Amino acid sequence: MTTYNTYAEAKIANPLKETYELDGLFGTKEELIDCGVVGFIYESRPADHCTSLEAFFDAGHKFEDGDIYLNKNGIVKIVGKDIGDVYANIRTEFDSVCFVLSAKALEGNLELSAEDVPEGATHYCDGTFVMMNDSSNDYGWCKVWFEGKWHKNAPIANCIRIEELVKKDSAKETEQIEWKNGDIVYAKRCSYDEITFIGIGKNKAMAICECITEDGAVFFDKFWVSDLIKEKPETPEQKKECELNAIFKAAINDIAKIKNVKDCNVNIDASFEIMTTVKAMIEVGYRKPE
Repeated sequence: MTTYNTYAEAKIANPLKETYELDGLFGTKEELIDCGVVGFIYESRPADHCTSLEAFFDAGHKFEDGDIYLNKNGIVKIVGKDIGDVYANIRTEFDSVCFVLSAKALEGNLELSAEDVPEGATHYCDGTFVMMNDSSNDYGWCKVWFEGKWHKNAPIANCIRIEELVKKDSAKETEQIEWKNGDIVYAKRCSYDEITFIGIGKNKAMAICECITEDGAVFFDKFWVSDLIKEKPETPEQKKECELNAIFKAAINDIAKIKNVKDCNVNIDASFEIMTTVKAMIEVGYRKPE
């Protein structure tokens, strides 16, 4: 049976059935039971995953023919088919309990420059930058950027990742890796001991993987395909050690040139005098020249 990567996709595909969630996958209860992923299945709420009509209209958006929303009774409505666009765009007292499932106005066709993005922003939603408490999710609790600073936590949904919007330098884009079932992979911001690629989700953006934790527990998890990498990422400790080594090497070589002695490598014993000088330089803020 088919499962879906978002609440909206699942509800549009099965408008007359309740939508359930299992470890980030969505579908009917039967679809999730048969999908092979082990975990707790629970009924999913549109308020946790979709933008309300109130927020949609407040952001200045309007419905067009073909857009889809969930009315106050939980019934799926298609603009231009079940209701005209004029009536669909009339605000009511129930807008806060009605939710957008699909709208051209919310499609991710916006491009930003890196300079537009405030420091810390992980996502973009309805014209607003947000900082997700868990950057691996596209919905949930987050801080909101307003008038030049971050404000207190609020729940939000239908977010677009910043990296999907920032204009890309085509010369720096890397070739898309074609993952195969059974490949051992690594994921950014993930500490699982072992991750095995299983397959790609329906929207081609999410990957299903088998994960093994440090204590040997095995389960399935979802990752953004763009977060999968071939090489194990450096830990913060390893990165700091490499940076320190680079500083040591640069400082030693600078001193070596001044003292007219042979170039030194940090992995080779240097004289006591040079090492003492290097440590003193680092303590007062010396850094590797660009």
